[in-house]
Amino acid sequence: MAEFSPTASQREAIENRGGAVLVSAAAGSGKTRVLTERLMSRVTDPEAPADIDSFLVITYTRAAAAELKGRITDELADRIAADPSARHLRRQNALLQRAQIGTIHSFCTGLLRENCHLAGLLPDFAVADEDRARALKTLALERTLEAAYENPEPEFLLLTDTVGAGRDDRRLADLVLSLHDRMQCHARPEKWAERQVAALSETPEDAGDTPWGLELLDSGKADAQYWAGELNRLVALMAPESNAYIMKAYGGSISETSSALAAFAEAADRGWDAARDRLPIPFPRLGSLRNPPDAELAAFIKARRDACKEAMKKLAVTFAEPSEKLIGDLARTAPAMKA
Repeated sequence: MAEFSPTASQREAIENRGGAVLVSAAAGSGKTRVLTERLMSRVTDPEAPADIDSFLVITYTRAAAAELKGRITDELADRIAADPSARHLRRQNALLQRAQIGTIHSFCTGLLRENCHLAGLLPDFAVADEDRARALKTLALERTLEAAYENPEPEFLLLTDTVGAGRDDRRLADLVLSLHDRMQCHARPEKWAERQVAALSETPEDAGDTPWGLELLDSGKADAQYWAGELNRLVALMAPESNAYIMKAYGGSISETSSALAAFAEAADRGWDAARDRLPIPFPRLGSLRNPPDAELAAFIKARRDACKEAMKKLAVTFAEPSEKLIGDLARTAPAMKA
């Protein structure tokens, strides 16, 4: 394996023994090599060397797991070649075959298979692939809907009449399956669902006080602040005397838009309707600009302004409805969502 000279942050990740360590970096930046070196530093610790099969090394895909195991194998081989008399290293090479280096799925499968009698599973169970899992979920949903139709509750009927409106329940089924898939990103999907149902029971006066409205307000505020900063940067680019011609044509319009964005960001802290009242963001007509001294700069400024304009069109759509209507819609649909 090629000589590795870690950076200061990489060395800290390799040598840190204080507890959990999070390594976050771009693809190709050496995360796998750092993980390999961290493992080897434990195995070759001069004071308390550990056996390689005492570690759990897991990743997300089989390909990544195979690559990781290959790198560890190569690193061990290189170190044994450098010191053939190292009995501990030769022992690690033998233990490598039973080391737990694999995917999350393989680790969980092994754990369940070893304890199948406690989990109520047959020892020869198999892990369903994505297609099989999708088919099983669809079948379970069909049976659930059939049972609900046999003794329909008012909330369920409202759900089918609104979300599932159509000749059949295909749209409703697709939405339920999609929501189920998205819920799996939560550690406790059932608890998350319970919190959402509880939130539906609350009817605040301002849409911005709902979890969803607060998220949209925060996102809208962040967008407005970003674009206000971008436009201020454009004004700064036009500030030098050499760009006075561009400033005269574009400066006033861009400054007015930047001020409106800052006003929206400030209003977002005061609630939904306060933010909505600041929309749409004005984009006054740019002045005429013919043969500017710096045509590239002028084109860049205009392109960034156009990008801001498109982003603000989307923002205006998000805040199209007043708080009173949104709260009313929420109250009317809450029973259906609880089903």
